[in-house]
Amino acid sequence: LNDGPQSSLRKGPRSPLGKSPPATGEPKALLPHPTAVSSNYSPFDIFKRHLSETLGVISDTERLANDLSSHDLIPYEVKDDVITTNLSRYQKASKLLNEVQRLLRYSNEPEILTLYCEVLMNLKNPALTRIVEAILMELGSMSTSSLHN
Repeated sequence: LNDGPQSSLRKGPRSPLGKSPPATGEPKALLPHPTAVSSNYSPFDIFKRHLSETLGVISDTERLANDLSSHDLIPYEVKDDVITTNLSRYQKASKLLNEVQRLLRYSNEPEILTLYCEVLMNLKNPALTRIVEAILMELGSMSTSSLHN
């Protein structure tokens, strides 16, 4: 059994940058220190700042689960659990965004937050669009006009 970074048997999400986050429950001391981006806030901090507002407006959790999974932002098991279990909409959204938060805590890459924003934007929800625009403005890494296409 190959447990190396390229193992195809590895469970859980793989970041779009090729890194796997640590297993849930790993000590925080092992996680890398957040890096600053142009806004002087880390992607993880920006995500956390908008988390509760985002949770309140997500309505299509099944589509969000599929989209996050197809972009390797959550593991398949989480997507499957969200789609098949009898949880409230809020509980499903919370479960999905907790996985994205875990990925950001580990990697803290602006590209991951930007990809997450693209997924939210594709849901075509005006309230989510406003949140995404605020996140991207804070991140300072990309023009929001490129997401409106």
